[in-house]
Amino acid sequence: MSDSVLIDVVGVTVRVRVDGAERLRTILANVMVDEPADAAVGPVDADADDVEGVLAAAVRAAIDSSPDLLLHAGAVAADGQVTVFPGASGQGKSTLTAACLRHGFGYVTDELVAVDLDTQQVNGLARPLFLTAWSVRAMGLPDDDAADDLVGKPAGKRAVPPEQLGSATTPGRHPVANVVIARRGAQASALTPIAAGTVFEEILTASFNHYVHAERAWTAAVALANSARGWRLDVADPASAAELVAGLTSSAGAGAGGSPG
Repeated sequence: MSDSVLIDVVGVTVRVRVDGAERLRTILANVMVDEPADAAVGPVDADADDVEGVLAAAVRAAIDSSPDLLLHAGAVAADGQVTVFPGASGQGKSTLTAACLRHGFGYVTDELVAVDLDTQQVNGLARPLFLTAWSVRAMGLPDDDAADDLVGKPAGKRAVPPEQLGSATTPGRHPVANVVIARRGAQASALTPIAAGTVFEEILTASFNHYVHAERAWTAAVALANSARGWRLDVADPASAAELVAGLTSSAGAGAGGSPG
């Protein structure tokens, strides 16, 4: 018989029907809730052997109900400010996020950033980081293909709590200091400023639900692009890339600037 779990997708509660709910409750404890909120949606049918798929289904169910602009992005925090890594699946968001945690950042999310339409402050879906076997090794973690925390289907990713990377979840909403667009495959890691117009385009490209909020989403994206510093990060390896990101928290001066509109 199917059981149900309630997943908090940055303020929207989604009921998911699933066999093997106890496994989900163990792996996704940080994003589970006990009582449905007024914004509850669902139910969604899912497979507990595919934890990543369960979360993806929950996010899809929450998109139209969220009061925020939702971005496909990783995010880390330092000194009360957030650095956001927008990008599609497979671009290395989780690995870069994990490497930044190794460099002393607090954890916000490796998957879903929620932008307040009025203040542009953000929080995120604080699930465990979902890392491939390559990323697990790159972070210096034990690589056990038979571990209970395998979450992909077919099994190929591990659920890694931020504590295993020497970090902790950063609660609440915080302003965005930097928007970093990462590109893998460089011979040497390098960080280059980009214009606000490029940041704006990347924000909208990464958005799940800008169509829901229409003009308000556009206005929020413009404001975020103009208030945060924008960067292009060429990534040769996660450690050197994260070191460059860490340097942003102590660097001064305005971003590349310029109006995207």
